Amino acid sequence: MSSRDPSYFVGRPVESMQYMLRVLSQGDNRLIPVTPDGIYGQNTMAAVIAFQRANGLPSTGVMNLTTWEALVRQYRRESVRQDFAEPIRPILNPGQVLSPGQVNYHAALAQVMLRTLASIYGGIPMVQVNGVMDAPTVAAVRRFQSLGDLPVTGAVDRSTWQSLARQYTMAAGNGAPEKGKFGG
Repeated sequence: MSSRDPSYFVGRPVESMQYMLRVLSQGDNRLIPVTPDGIYGQNTMAAVIAFQRANGLPSTGVMNLTTWEALVRQYRRESVRQDFAEPIRPILNPGQVLSPGQVNYHAALAQVMLRTLASIYGGIPMVQVNGVMDAPTVAAVRRFQSLGDLPVTGAVDRSTWQSLARQYTMAAGNGAPEKGKFGG
């Protein structure tokens, strides 16, 4: 379990505080970076005092409730800037398949992925994003399946979804389209 996972800090309030102070110090040179070691020593106290000063709080070096709430509030704002974007994890229930003719929000996500792959690689028909497993979408899924050596059904099952998501992630990278290209 990584220290980026919030559950890592359950029962570790000092280490949690130190981690937040360290993250905040990366974007604010008034703050002192501290090693998240779980020990409230002189370095941690100095980092707390620097945080308190930078935020107009009484500079006591004590992590009281007011300081804690300010730290958490500022960390939440900053972590949005520094952290990875929250992933989308659509749930395909066991055995669930997006079948021809079906209307489903996940179909719209599949259409976005298909459009992206079509605009980057070609070879896959361009589809409209409408949330319907319509004939053009089924044709694009079939083409994708044939290119990916998957069973060619035109339906999006778990293996087609996994392959589609993997190819989309590799192709789209950070999401920046090539110059002059966006959706075909």
